[in-house]
Amino acid sequence: MNRESTDGWFKALQRAHIPFEFVNINDEGTSQPLGNFTAAVYPHPTIITPARAEILRAYAENGGTLFFGCRSGYKDIDGQCPMMPMPGLLAPLTGCTVEDFTFIGPADEKEYMTLGEKKIPAPTFNDILRPDFESCEVLATYDGNYYNGKPALTKNTVGKGTVYACGSVFAEETAAALLELLPKAELCPVTGWLELPEEIELTVRTNEKNGRSYAFLLNYTAQPQTVTVQKPTKELLTRETLDGTYTMEPYGVLVLDKPQ
Repeated sequence: MNRESTDGWFKALQRAHIPFEFVNINDEGTSQPLGNFTAAVYPHPTIITPARAEILRAYAENGGTLFFGCRSGYKDIDGQCPMMPMPGLLAPLTGCTVEDFTFIGPADEKEYMTLGEKKIPAPTFNDILRPDFESCEVLATYDGNYYNGKPALTKNTVGKGTVYACGSVFAEETAAALLELLPKAELCPVTGWLELPEEIELTVRTNEKNGRSYAFLLNYTAQPQTVTVQKPTKELLTRETLDGTYTMEPYGVLVLDKPQ
């Protein structure tokens, strides 16, 4: 499940041109403060301790956005299941508990959830959620199986932040739909400057000496790709100034100096 969810988020974030990092969280703290991030995804935190729950609570209360997937918080540090409803120590964050759960076997039909007008995958394993807090809102319900219509995705307010609980594994399409719940302008570093097709990979780097940022665009496909430059921008390899639409050649590269 972890690999499936990690792949799903990786692909969705890459296609949306949203940079991300992997952060370790443990009882001693984190390898990098979570407060540096607009949103954090903890797909399947099976083992949760009071110290880890506190790190996540503080992040949410200070304005962070958290995403949890199925099978969260159902074991302690010794691998034992505590005598409390899942997701255990995370329940005060999610605002809901797990009413029932089921594995989707190879002979079962594919499972989905309905989020607004969209029907998105809910693969592999399903937690049926039950809102317990008034602040917990049901955003999506399951579409199919004996738990049809039951809560599949919830949203809970924690301090200044938001916590989403998803009862399934994160397929790419599912992760992409959840990204749409967030303001892209806060996540994508080239919003209002560049419009890029999914096929173009974006990497942004900042020069610590002069504070300037540079966008590296990579076309990994064998077809030309069109990008839209919304503000006049200098291309550092050719020294041209780009403005408007520009066609990248197959396997082409652009290095753009971000306008001030």
